[in-house]
Amino acid sequence: MGSMDAMFDYISLMSRVLLGKSHVSKKFPHCERNGVDQGVHNVLVHARLLPSAKVEYPDTFPVINMQSSPEYAPSGSSSTQLLNNNDKPFSIVHQYDRITTFQRALATKYVKWTNLADPVAEWQGDTFCSNFEKVMNVELFRGVCDLAGSRQPSAASCCEVCVLNKDVVKVENGQKMVRSCTGFTYVNGVCYMKSCSLNEIRGYVSRFRNNGPRSFDAPGATCAYMKLN
Repeated sequence: MGSMDAMFDYISLMSRVLLGKSHVSKKFPHCERNGVDQGVHNVLVHARLLPSAKVEYPDTFPVINMQSSPEYAPSGSSSTQLLNNNDKPFSIVHQYDRITTFQRALATKYVKWTNLADPVAEWQGDTFCSNFEKVMNVELFRGVCDLAGSRQPSAASCCEVCVLNKDVVKVENGQKMVRSCTGFTYVNGVCYMKSCSLNEIRGYVSRFRNNGPRSFDAPGATCAYMKLN
């Protein structure tokens, strides 16, 4: 949080580092692959490269980051408010989806187009989900065809994300190809998007049907793949 001028200076410096155009580091783009900006932020703050920056802490500041402060998660599964140690509510909760129960509580209260109380009805009523076959408590594509991850309140929420998800990747010859999402596994509040080819999907589905669920066992997971027509 800060003034417009202070935030502009901050974003400008962050951008230069991320693009390798800053004296702080020109190697960053070549060694970083996950889109993580937190490390750059930490270096800038602790190296005092942001002279006007002031470090604040949860009990004196109205903003909380749940990625780094999970201990502030509410104890009740239906609570939609976070309190600091002085019993004061936080005004802004960043990365609230890092706590699955909190995310679901917020979605239940405020997201009217989901039906978390009846996942079967939600899936059946989602037009995007009509593109997929679904199996429960298994992971057909464990460790293969990884595309991207997206935190969502329900398995049905993954359907639209998958249908619209594309990832541009570089191949060895320098050309680019577009991988499309053809399936996903939803577990612990995260949609793990997969880009297996239809032939690969047929192979994994065949193994599952022939060998049974034991080799694909993943309690609590929802696995879905494009219908094989």
